[in-house]
Formats: sequence, C-alpha cells, structure tokens
Amino acid sequence: MTRDQYRWVGQHGDDDLAITGSISTTPAIDVRYATRGTIYIEAASAATLLTYYGCEKEDGTYHPLSSGDPTPVAEAITVAHTNCYALPASCFGCGFIKIVGNNTATVKVSFKG
Repeated sequence: MTRDQYRWVGQHGDDDLAITGSISTTPAIDVRYATRGTIYIEAASAATLLTYYGCEKEDGTYHPLSSGDPTPVAEAITVAHTNCYALPASCFGCGFIKIVGNNTATVKVSFKG
C-alpha cells in the first residue's frame, strides 16, 4: 500500500482490503504515520480470527506481533462480521503490518495519526 493509498484508507476507511489465510497473499498496510486505528469487518466475511504481523519495511520478513507481556502472546482477536475492532497498540511500533485471517475476509481499515 503506497503513501497515497494509505492517506485514502487512513482518512476515509472506504477502500476494501482483502484478508486471506496466508501471510504471502495478504497485502501490507503502511502504519508509519498512524498512532491508532480500527478494523471494520464486512458482512460477507468468513474470518473469525485475525492475527497481526509486523515488519519495518513493506517487502521484508513479517513476524507475529506479540503483546509484550513477560510471556509473549500473539496478537490475535476473535471477530464477527458487521463489527469493528480497535487495532492492537503493538501494530503502531511497526512500519508495516499484515492481518491474516483463519479464513478470507473483506475489511476496511481506518487510521488516526
């Protein structure tokens, strides 16, 4: 996702984002200019679990984000369609994130910076 695309998604949340079950086919999301955000799960989405991955650059190796507790726990949330959820705070220490579902999902992501 380019900076211009990021601006559009960040300001409006109108672009659909296709979440897949594989990190290799899920698009990268630029969070370099964001401090918080929300993900909106569309009605037809089949995913019920989302896991977050982070990287310092868009084409780098993505690693699972963890909570930072003494015993790290992967940042994952159980979701239901037609709901919205805050993105975990750990997403915003990364340059880019990928959101992987246990099934496909169409979502909208909105950021505040």
